[in-house]
Amino acid sequence: MKRALWSLAVVIFSFFPCFAAPVCRLPQKIQVAIASHYPGWRLLQLSDLVSDDQSSWQEAHPHDCPGLIEGHFTGAVEHSTVFAIISTKRNKEVILLARETNLELLTVLAPTDGTSLVLHRLPAGEYSEFDSTKSLRTHWDGVGIEKIEAGEMLRYWDGHSFRTIYLDE
Repeated sequence: MKRALWSLAVVIFSFFPCFAAPVCRLPQKIQVAIASHYPGWRLLQLSDLVSDDQSSWQEAHPHDCPGLIEGHFTGAVEHSTVFAIISTKRNKEVILLARETNLELLTVLAPTDGTSLVLHRLPAGEYSEFDSTKSLRTHWDGVGIEKIEAGEMLRYWDGHSFRTIYLDE
């Protein structure tokens, strides 16, 4: 009987991949480019977050990796990958945009108090700065860079370069 229940569980979970933890892995071409340009750095993983942030992240984004997003960040047709890498010394976090193997630096961050900033894709739409001084409409996906439960910035493409607005304090 136990064997039949175990087999049933395996079949159910194989048909519903949403129950599995996300695989946080960069495409091979991007891994090679990082090894070349940023030796000793690696992709930000859920395990790099402090335990409270891990819980918050899993609750809000159960199927996403905190250091990896894909979307149309620089145009409607062009697909790109944005990812956060951290140094092995954990004193810096870098967020990069990749189109094929071309890496573009979006921002360099010095994490405070040992916490990392996480990424998520924000769809094209209307956004307002936290103090309501600035409002805008994005035409493409944006990069949400968030310090969990502390604040978020939106990096968006204006057709020529990336710009930033702060969504939360």
